Amino acid sequence: YQRRVHGPAPELLALHYKISQWETFRNEALHLAGTSAPDTREQLIAMLAPLEALLDAFEYYMITLFSHTLELARRGQSSVVPMYSALILSLIH
Repeated sequence: YQRRVHGPAPELLALHYKISQWETFRNEALHLAGTSAPDTREQLIAMLAPLEALLDAFEYYMITLFSHTLELARRGQSSVVPMYSALILSLIH
């Protein structure tokens, strides 16, 4: 998706849903590890580093997508706009 900011994004909602699940998993794992030994928490953080990179990349993609909303509509990719709006609304509620 990152390479195709101006193209269609038919799986955007499904992708967001899966990434949200991974983010919830990460948050719960870190919360549960809060009372663990420091070396255990550090190991968990290291194991979750690739997930952190994925979450950061998706956030960057969404910001980039949002910044190109008008251009997407002009290029005929207007279906991305309602999907993006739905994602924003899901984050607010």
